[in-house]
Amino acid sequence: MQQATQIELVQRLQAYLDNNTTGMGTGVHTNNIQTYLSEAQFKQEQQTLFRNYPILVCYSSQVARPGDYFTHHETGVPILVTRARDGKVRAFMNVCSHRRAKVATERCGHTTSVLHCPYHAWAFDLEGKLVSMPDEFGFDTLNKQDLGLVELPAAEAYGTVWVRPSPGEAVDMGKFLGPIHDELSNFGTERWVHFRTIEMRKKMNWKLMVDAFLEFYHFRFLHQSSIGPLFLNNITAFDPFDAHARIIGANKTIRQLEPGKEQEWRLQDHALVLYMIFPNTAFIHVKDHVITLTVFPDEGRIDRAMVRMSFLIPEAPASASAEQHWGTQADLLEQVTEEDFEMGEDIQAGLAAGGQQEVYYGKVEPALHHYHSTIRRELGITMPAAARSA
Repeated sequence: MQQATQIELVQRLQAYLDNNTTGMGTGVHTNNIQTYLSEAQFKQEQQTLFRNYPILVCYSSQVARPGDYFTHHETGVPILVTRARDGKVRAFMNVCSHRRAKVATERCGHTTSVLHCPYHAWAFDLEGKLVSMPDEFGFDTLNKQDLGLVELPAAEAYGTVWVRPSPGEAVDMGKFLGPIHDELSNFGTERWVHFRTIEMRKKMNWKLMVDAFLEFYHFRFLHQSSIGPLFLNNITAFDPFDAHARIIGANKTIRQLEPGKEQEWRLQDHALVLYMIFPNTAFIHVKDHVITLTVFPDEGRIDRAMVRMSFLIPEAPASASAEQHWGTQADLLEQVTEEDFEMGEDIQAGLAAGGQQEVYYGKVEPALHHYHSTIRRELGITMPAAARSA
């Protein structure tokens, strides 16, 4: 993030604090509860949002060496990411061209040259080409050049790897993210390393899981025994960027930033800087590390969700104390999100109970309205009659 942007955001947050207000949207909005219950919308989300958009799949450090590979299946499309001999990251459908078995069955690994399908040992190189098959004479009417793995568009940026789970044109992160791309690039995390991933599966709609990260209005109530005391009460800055958004929650230490020293200000030392990357990723800068959260439907069910929460840190822990430091941060994240998701499961049960047909997004929750409006726009869904601006 450019220093000028950091200064503007700090000054905006301090002005909110001085004037006892916060970043707000255009009004109070409602949303029909069917957004969390409709099987028809859920199928659209699976086929559109989790097929046609770049998805954060893994970290550059997890495929750091030529021969490293990583697998991902949470979108419903089996994905294989490799680091080829030329140093480039590539992605493929993790599906053998012979009988459609998975070529790589482990979450991650390393190979010196090829990956063998465990079913009949067809071998594919790191560029996805079929290089050998046992008893090749039995397939003499086929052209091996036509039997490589199906390539998927992939891009590497910010120390992360993004894949669009459908074949097609290349992924351009600058085009996809707009101004957010430059901000994330300026943080300089390209060579940072993955520390730990926490996976959780909960009984809730996947969008409810995303909702938990789109407002800080709940911090002082739900998180009063964890991170709530660290933050000012709902002093937030919200900025939409087409489908994406930036949401910033002010830490109490933001009061310490003095006029006249603006060039020394470092926003992430005094705030939680969250980028909501549509449709399912939160990219969070906090002081000396980054947390990414990627949310997916789980088990193909509308009322099941899973999240992968990972730490991106400047360098691998070189001592027991460093390992303990990052482990403590991960434990805190797990505690806080458990608080969020326990509430989310309660909300899912309340939605399923029926009765009131609307949920409300207040002026102080603009990111929620923006996010759900974007989903409807991208899916071509007309606002239900029960969902309106109040």
